[in-house]
Amino acid sequence: MIIYFSILTLGCIAGYFDVFKNLRKYRKLILYAIIIILTIFVASRSNTPDYLNYKKAFTEVSTNISDVFIEAKKTNMEVGYIFLNIIFKNIINNFELFSFFIAFITIFLTFKAYEKLSIYPLISILIYISYLFLLQPMTQIRNALALSIILNALVYVEKKQLLKYILMVFFASLFHISSIIFLPVFFFNKIKLNKEVSYIIFFSLIILLLSSNFNILILKFAKILPRENIISRKIIYYYYSQSYGSGLEGFSVRVLLSMFILFLTIFFEGILRKKLKYYNLILILLFGSFFFRLYSSHFSIMLRLANVFGVIEPIILPSFLLLFKNRFLKLIYIMLLDAYCFFSMFSVLKADPRFLEYKNILF
Repeated sequence: MIIYFSILTLGCIAGYFDVFKNLRKYRKLILYAIIIILTIFVASRSNTPDYLNYKKAFTEVSTNISDVFIEAKKTNMEVGYIFLNIIFKNIINNFELFSFFIAFITIFLTFKAYEKLSIYPLISILIYISYLFLLQPMTQIRNALALSIILNALVYVEKKQLLKYILMVFFASLFHISSIIFLPVFFFNKIKLNKEVSYIIFFSLIILLLSSNFNILILKFAKILPRENIISRKIIYYYYSQSYGSGLEGFSVRVLLSMFILFLTIFFEGILRKKLKYYNLILILLFGSFFFRLYSSHFSIMLRLANVFGVIEPIILPSFLLLFKNRFLKLIYIMLLDAYCFFSMFSVLKADPRFLEYKNILF
C-alpha cells in the first residue's frame, strides 16, 4: 500500500504547481515527469487485477493479421486491441514492452486531454491517480485506452465538429465497445441546461430510478439484438457473469459524493458557466455518471459505465477553486481535495486486496 500512497503524495505536491502562479511555468515539466513515472509503474507490474488475462491473450493470440476477428471473438476482446497485439507480437514478441507501449499511449493521451479540458490540469491528474488510475490503466486496459481517446474527442463536441467526433468515438470503440455510449453526448450538448432545468432533471432522475427496474430493461434490450452482435454479447456477459445484485446501490459514500458534486455544479452554475468553457458538456457527463452510479449495484456494466463517465470528475472538482477569491480558502479546499484523494485510493485498495499484491519486475 505504501507504494501507491507514495505516488499519490507526489501527485499532491504536483497539484500545488497549479495554484501558485510563480510555479505554473514548471507545469509541463511536472506533467511529463508524472507520465513517465506512472507508465513505468503500470508497465513493470507483474500481477494486479486482470494482468494475467491480458498476458494470456497476448501469449496465445495468433500472429496472422487475417485472424484478427476470430481472435477477438475467442478472447472476448475488441478488434482494435487484438490488432495491436498481433502487430506488436510480429515486431517484438514481448508482453512487458507491449504493456509499456499501451500504458504510455493511454496515460499520455489522458493527461494531454486534462491539460486541454481542465483549468487546473495537475490537480485533475491528482484526482485521476487517486482512483481512476487504479481502475483503468492498472486494470481495465482496453477501457482506459478507449477513454483516453474519448477525452480528446470531447473538444470536437464544443467545436460542433460532428464528423470528427463520430470518427473518434468509432476509433475508441475498436478498443472498448462501451465508448459508443458517448455518441449521444454530442446531441445532448446542444441543449443548454440552465439551473432550473438541471434541478428538475436531477430530482426526476432519482425518482425515476427509485421506481424502475432499469437493469431488466437493459437486459431485454440486449436480447432483442442479434446474438452475434458484440454489444449484446457484452451486456449479457456482464449481467450474468459479474452480477452484483438486484437493487439500487443506495446512498453509499461514492453515490453521495457523485450526487454532491453534481448538485454543487448545478448550484454554482452562474459562476462556473462564465469561467468554464466546457461547463454544459461537463454537466451532461456528470448526469451520466450519477445516473449509472445509482444503479451500479445491479451488475458490473453499470459500475463500469459510471466510472466511464466519471472521467469528468477530475475536471470539475478542481474547478470549484474558482468559487474562492481568498487564497487561504483555496489552500483549505486543496487540502480537502488531498484528503479526498487519499480516501478514494484507500477505498479502492480496500475493496480489491489484489492491488496490495503489486510486484514490480524492476525491483
